[in-house]
Amino acid sequence: MLADQLLRDLGLHRGQELGLMHLRDSSPACQTELFEVLDSNSRPSPGMVRRLEKPGLVERAPDPRDGRHPGGRGRQILTAAEWEPPNSVH
Repeated sequence: MLADQLLRDLGLHRGQELGLMHLRDSSPACQTELFEVLDSNSRPSPGMVRRLEKPGLVERAPDPRDGRHPGGRGRQILTAAEWEPPNSVH
């Protein structure tokens, strides 16, 4: 499938782009919010979020809400795919 190939070319797995786009629009987000975007049909898994954090797609920031925002690699992908809004905050 073309969409899967495009995601692989960006180093993403299916569904991770949804997490990045959610953070672009609603950053920072707590783990629960991010999980709901990534997989609303199964039990919450911190591993899903860690898989975004490990390659730098998402960064954990000190925040009372345990907020996450696009990481360095995540920002690169959003920009490369033209998913970055013009007034985004880094």
